[in-house]
Amino acid sequence: MREMIQGTVVVLLGGMLLSAAEPKPPEQKPLPPIQKVQKVKPKPSVFRRKNSKQPLVVKSAEDAVKHFDEKSLALLKEKVDFEKQFVLIFAWRGSGGDKLTYAVLESYPEQIHFKY
Repeated sequence: MREMIQGTVVVLLGGMLLSAAEPKPPEQKPLPPIQKVQKVKPKPSVFRRKNSKQPLVVKSAEDAVKHFDEKSLALLKEKVDFEKQFVLIFAWRGSGGDKLTYAVLESYPEQIHFKY
């Protein structure tokens, strides 16, 4: 019997902490603490990592080039402001029954807890 192996990737955006001393321009809306990015597929190399429970952290568009093909990179650049945000990539292989959930705690600074 052949075992089917699937890959699951969750890409989440987290806002970097900004200094409280920096005033925000009035026309800017605050960024959500986290958002899921759809239709973005990483390169197969992200699945070869040894620790699937530790996310890859992508802090710049230049760093994203290592982990995404051109089409996914273009979609990611539309959704992510790398000056204010970073990307977390959780990737693993398995039967497809595993799930990753998260909760945003009401605190300052905001804290996000992930559960695998």
